Amino acid sequence: MGVMKDFVRKASLNVMGFMYFFAGLYHVNRIDYFMRIMPAFMPQPRTMVIAGGIVQLLFAALLIPRPSRRWTCFAIMAFWALSLPISAYILYLGGAGIPLDPWILWSRIPFHLALIAWAFWNSKVPRIQLRTFPLNTF
Repeated sequence: MGVMKDFVRKASLNVMGFMYFFAGLYHVNRIDYFMRIMPAFMPQPRTMVIAGGIVQLLFAALLIPRPSRRWTCFAIMAFWALSLPISAYILYLGGAGIPLDPWILWSRIPFHLALIAWAFWNSKVPRIQLRTFPLNTF
């Protein structure tokens, strides 16, 4: 059972890393697309889109080394929690100028919550690792 759980967790981390890598590239390469869905209250929307892509690329890179995985997962949870108002704003605007079906607009919020839950699950470190990690203050 432990071997299978370790395999699933490693596979999950790999999928998460690839997802953030490609999402980050997509944000940086499709700036105009993401500019249209940025809320009006966001300062410097172009900079925010590029920064979001760079942050996602950093997430992908920081999920690779074992010591940074847990804190990267916490950062991912914060990132998506801060992105929820943007999804709510897009829902309020009815797509923000992008022709999206209403079900896609509504599904963005549960999707963000699922990404938060996924990062939370991957932030869990087995108790044995917690006890043997010398810098652990928890």
